[in-house]
Amino acid sequence: MYRATLTILFAAVLITAAAVFAIKKDAERAAERAHRIDQEIAEEKAKIAKLRAAWSAADDPGRLQRLVDQHQDLLELAPIEPKQIGTFDDVPRRPAPIDDDTGVSTGSLGLVGQGG
Repeated sequence: MYRATLTILFAAVLITAAAVFAIKKDAERAAERAHRIDQEIAEEKAKIAKLRAAWSAADDPGRLQRLVDQHQDLLELAPIEPKQIGTFDDVPRRPAPIDDDTGVSTGSLGLVGQGG
Protein backbone atom coordinates (compact mmCIF):
# COMPACT_ATOMS: atom_id res chain seq x y z
CA MET A 1 0.00 0.00 0.00
CA TYR A 2 2.81 2.37 0.87
CA ARG A 3 4.54 1.76 -2.46
CA ALA A 4 1.33 2.39 -4.45
CA THR A 5 0.70 5.68 -2.62
CA LEU A 6 4.29 6.73 -3.17
CA THR A 7 4.06 5.89 -6.88
CA ILE A 8 0.82 7.85 -7.28
CA LEU A 9 2.27 10.87 -5.44
CA PHE A 10 5.45 10.70 -7.52
CA ALA A 11 3.38 10.60 -10.73
CA ALA A 12 1.32 13.55 -9.50
CA VAL A 13 4.50 15.53 -8.76
CA LEU A 14 5.86 14.76 -12.25
CA ILE A 15 2.59 15.79 -13.93
CA THR A 16 2.45 18.98 -11.88
CA ALA A 17 6.09 19.78 -12.70
CA ALA A 18 5.41 19.23 -16.41
CA ALA A 19 2.35 21.49 -16.25
CA VAL A 20 4.30 24.22 -14.43
CA PHE A 21 7.11 23.95 -17.00
CA ALA A 22 4.61 24.24 -19.88
CA ILE A 23 2.97 27.28 -18.27
CA LYS A 24 6.38 28.86 -17.71
CA LYS A 25 7.33 28.37 -21.38
CA ASP A 26 3.99 29.81 -22.53
CA ALA A 27 4.53 32.84 -20.31
CA GLU A 28 8.06 33.34 -21.67
CA ARG A 29 6.78 33.16 -25.26
CA ALA A 30 4.02 35.64 -24.44
CA ALA A 31 6.54 38.01 -22.84
CA GLU A 32 8.82 37.78 -25.90
CA ARG A 33 5.88 38.47 -28.20
CA ALA A 34 4.83 41.45 -26.07
CA HIS A 35 8.39 42.78 -26.19
CA ARG A 36 8.48 42.44 -30.00
CA ILE A 37 5.14 44.22 -30.28
CA ASP A 38 6.39 47.02 -28.01
CA GLN A 39 9.44 47.40 -30.25
CA GLU A 40 7.25 47.54 -33.36
CA ILE A 41 5.06 50.18 -31.73
CA ALA A 42 8.12 52.27 -30.84
CA GLU A 43 9.40 51.97 -34.43
CA GLU A 44 6.03 53.00 -35.85
CA LYS A 45 5.86 55.99 -33.46
CA ALA A 46 9.33 57.04 -34.63
CA LYS A 47 8.21 56.76 -38.26
CA ILE A 48 5.12 58.83 -37.51
CA ALA A 49 7.25 61.51 -35.83
CA LYS A 50 9.53 61.65 -38.90
CA LEU A 51 6.55 61.90 -41.24
CA ARG A 52 4.99 64.66 -39.14
CA ALA A 53 8.26 66.58 -39.23
CA ALA A 54 8.47 66.14 -43.00
CA TRP A 55 4.86 67.24 -43.39
CA SER A 56 5.48 70.27 -41.21
CA ALA A 57 8.45 71.25 -43.36
CA ALA A 58 6.53 70.66 -46.59
CA ASP A 59 3.49 72.57 -45.33
CA ASP A 60 5.45 75.61 -44.14
CA PRO A 61 3.73 78.76 -45.49
CA GLY A 62 7.06 80.48 -46.16
CA ARG A 63 8.29 77.54 -48.23
CA LEU A 64 5.01 77.38 -50.14
CA GLN A 65 5.14 81.10 -50.90
CA ARG A 66 8.72 80.78 -52.20
CA LEU A 67 7.61 77.92 -54.47
CA VAL A 68 4.66 79.94 -55.74
CA ASP A 69 6.91 82.94 -56.42
CA GLN A 70 9.46 80.70 -58.14
CA HIS A 71 6.89 79.02 -60.41
CA GLN A 72 4.44 81.88 -60.92
CA ASP A 73 4.89 81.72 -64.70
CA LEU A 74 3.71 78.08 -64.75
CA LEU A 75 1.00 78.34 -62.13
CA GLU A 76 -0.52 81.65 -63.20
CA LEU A 77 -2.10 82.11 -59.79
CA ALA A 78 -4.06 85.24 -58.93
CA PRO A 79 -5.84 86.47 -55.81
CA ILE A 80 -9.42 85.30 -55.32
CA GLU A 81 -12.10 87.63 -56.61
CA PRO A 82 -15.22 88.06 -54.46
CA LYS A 83 -17.40 86.89 -57.36
CA GLN A 84 -15.62 83.49 -57.25
CA ILE A 85 -17.06 82.72 -53.84
CA GLY A 86 -20.58 81.31 -53.94
CA THR A 87 -23.45 81.80 -51.55
CA PHE A 88 -25.62 79.31 -49.69
CA ASP A 89 -28.25 79.77 -52.38
CA ASP A 90 -25.80 78.28 -54.90
CA VAL A 91 -25.62 75.01 -52.97
CA PRO A 92 -28.27 72.50 -54.10
CA ARG A 93 -30.75 71.33 -51.48
CA ARG A 94 -30.45 67.79 -50.22
CA PRO A 95 -33.18 65.55 -51.66
CA ALA A 96 -35.74 64.28 -49.19
CA PRO A 97 -35.13 60.67 -48.07
CA ILE A 98 -37.44 58.04 -49.54
CA ASP A 99 -39.19 55.51 -47.33
CA ASP A 100 -38.16 52.04 -48.53
CA ASP A 101 -41.53 50.49 -47.67
CA THR A 102 -43.83 52.91 -49.47
CA GLY A 103 -41.52 54.59 -51.95
CA VAL A 104 -42.89 57.95 -50.79
CA SER A 105 -40.64 60.82 -49.80
CA THR A 106 -40.71 61.15 -46.02
CA GLY A 107 -40.27 64.89 -46.50
CA SER A 108 -43.70 65.12 -48.09
CA LEU A 109 -45.19 63.37 -45.05
CA GLY A 110 -43.58 65.77 -42.61
CA LEU A 111 -41.46 63.00 -41.10
CA VAL A 112 -38.00 64.40 -41.85
CA GLY A 113 -35.94 64.66 -38.67
CA GLN A 114 -38.27 62.41 -36.66
CA GLY A 115 -36.57 59.21 -35.53
CA GLY A 116 -38.43 56.14 -36.78
